[in-house]
Amino acid sequence: MLKDALLVFQWMTIISVLLLSLPQLIKVVKEKEAKHVNFFSFWVAHIGIVLWVIYGSLNKSDTWNVIAADGSSLFINGVGMYYLHKYDVNRTSKKFFWANFSILLTFVVAIVFAALHFAIKEFRVSDKVSLIFSLVAPAFTTLAFIPQYIYSIRTKQWQGVSYWMYALYVINNFIWISYWSLLIRKEQLDGNFDLINLYGALTWQSISLVLFSSQLTFTLHDRYFRQKDKYRKKHENNSN
Repeated sequence: MLKDALLVFQWMTIISVLLLSLPQLIKVVKEKEAKHVNFFSFWVAHIGIVLWVIYGSLNKSDTWNVIAADGSSLFINGVGMYYLHKYDVNRTSKKFFWANFSILLTFVVAIVFAALHFAIKEFRVSDKVSLIFSLVAPAFTTLAFIPQYIYSIRTKQWQGVSYWMYALYVINNFIWISYWSLLIRKEQLDGNFDLINLYGALTWQSISLVLFSSQLTFTLHDRYFRQKDKYRKKHENNSN
């Protein structure tokens, strides 16, 4: 039953990551513009996704879904990054070239590691080395947009991202936390107790849950009072 539950959550992690990755791509392709884009945050997150693929490829545990989920996310995010740079109002030919080169390079790195993972069973690293990736990779993807989070706290502006996107991030974190917890339990039942790298991933996933939950709460709170204020002003105008 544990293996069945683990398999279900492995597929759920892939689906949830795809649902998070597609909206940004659809948005930029549809609007054909990229104004006030913080490319640094996007690139930090993109590098973090590559590190997740490497982590999944080198891990001794059952992490094929990490490769599939983050590999798919890397491709979608990479295409999105291409369009962001293409529609960047400050775009230059040199800047656009190096952006595309870097995107393709991340694709190549991810494909090579994923291919080696499935082709060579011995292509794994020790738990200590894997721990490094389990701490660094999620740090990149979790903290990439912290500057925007801090800015929202200081300015009390929480409408930059819709609340349903934050809700998806929260759900995504719950799914991944469930997956890591089930994987840890499976490894323990199999007699493997050197799982510090899995605990590292679980810890960062929990931190991510706290961050996105707080952003969802602030956004809903801000939305409620904005609508309340809008209704009050409308009522006052009707009274006059």
